[in-house]
Amino acid sequence: MNQASEKQLRKISDTADEVIRGLKGLGTEASSRDPWLIYINLDKLDSETKQLWAQAKCEDQFPTFDEFIDFLNSR
Repeated sequence: MNQASEKQLRKISDTADEVIRGLKGLGTEASSRDPWLIYINLDKLDSETKQLWAQAKCEDQFPTFDEFIDFLNSR
């Protein structure tokens, strides 16, 4: 994605949320999947949104996937 649009960010957020619900249904551990899900979804974002995410996250603690989705929804 070259430029952020609300529609594109919403699609990424909705798709990721659907996958998470499926993984929760399978009983997977959230702490083990969050870094991978964030990494995979970051690759789909435009450079501006990636930069804003880097600025928004706390460097002392790895963010959760829920925090990542909340960030996307706030955009």
